[in-house]
Amino acid sequence: MVKIISDFGFCFGVDEAIKILKKASASFPLFLTHPLIHNIYENEVLMKECKASIYNGEKEGTIVLSAHGHTLEEEAYFLNKGFKVVDATCPLIKKRLEFLKNKNNILYFGKKDHQETKGFLSNFPTSILIDQNDDYQKVVSDLDKNKSYFLVPQTTISEDKFSTLKNILKTFNISYDSLDICPLYKKRIKEAITFLENTDPHNSLILVIGDKLSSNANEIYNTLKKRFNNHQILIINEYDDSIRKEGYDYYLVSSTSASKEKVLNIYNQLSVN
Repeated sequence: MVKIISDFGFCFGVDEAIKILKKASASFPLFLTHPLIHNIYENEVLMKECKASIYNGEKEGTIVLSAHGHTLEEEAYFLNKGFKVVDATCPLIKKRLEFLKNKNNILYFGKKDHQETKGFLSNFPTSILIDQNDDYQKVVSDLDKNKSYFLVPQTTISEDKFSTLKNILKTFNISYDSLDICPLYKKRIKEAITFLENTDPHNSLILVIGDKLSSNANEIYNTLKKRFNNHQILIINEYDDSIRKEGYDYYLVSSTSASKEKVLNIYNQLSVN
């Protein structure tokens, strides 16, 4: 049996970014400052189709800014150089930035080197960064208990780690309000967990479709690996005969940066007897 056990294909933010890049492709030369989306394979296809390249010191052209966000300094640099700047930031991230304009004492929880984190901290430089690999308890213990904070997670951070941080804040009696992680990313993990609870680990192979370097693909993989540690779980971007196992059922989970075509292609390849 082969089954896709989650919603699949690009998320809304990725779809919108791709539309923006394709519209901008009428301009030439066309550059990206960073990969548009977190999938190097999909980026290569998009850049070739749109005749875009990664910016490397060129003097003029159109710049498309990443779906994950960008720093204010980066945007200002290109505007001052006379480039046409096109913003492909995810609408959810844009909405967050607008919502938080009048908030104080912001705690940002994410990966310090991630493009989304860099963009956020550029917009809110007084925020306190809690890196996902930090000692949360140490960071929280240093917070002012007389203040009320606003907690903002990176959109594709681990929900388990986010819950751990919130529990620590509660333990230290830190008052806070909070935004949530990306709802579509969260939905896909929940759908996968619900379905997999009734599967046999001895003849099941779980395939997370996406780029191994992608944050959301890795977090989906890590979450499923933690809950279903007796199952075999892989991250793949292409079908490979080596993953085929006699007598196994295959369960496909789509990252938010994997296209519908990619997921269906792997599904169809596995469905062939």
